[in-house]
Amino acid sequence: QRSHSGLGAKLDEIARGALAVGAMLAEQQQAQLYVLVSAEDDEQYAAGRARAQQWLGQRGAAPRFLRVTGLDVDALLRIAQARRASCLVVPQQSETLHTQALARLLLRIECPLLLAK
Repeated sequence: QRSHSGLGAKLDEIARGALAVGAMLAEQQQAQLYVLVSAEDDEQYAAGRARAQQWLGQRGAAPRFLRVTGLDVDALLRIAQARRASCLVVPQQSETLHTQALARLLLRIECPLLLAK
């Protein structure tokens, strides 16, 4: 089963945009939506997951969540490959993806990469 990944533990406007796009793509392609929650501890993960789950649940999405720490380009590539992602959705202003990291990701990712506002 193919997957779409949205990224964001804080549900600011940018993260909500990425989650909305990921949920829409997953629904259209009948794929599982994976949400990556960047968290250093269980409490931070639980809070980020709860916010995303509530927001997505109100929109009828049933995502699976993955806790990630130290998220970087290599981690994103490993996750996308392991989940056989058909698309990776990332907030445009992600703390993880500065210009050089984004360029590396674009060169190495095997599925479409969508930057969501």
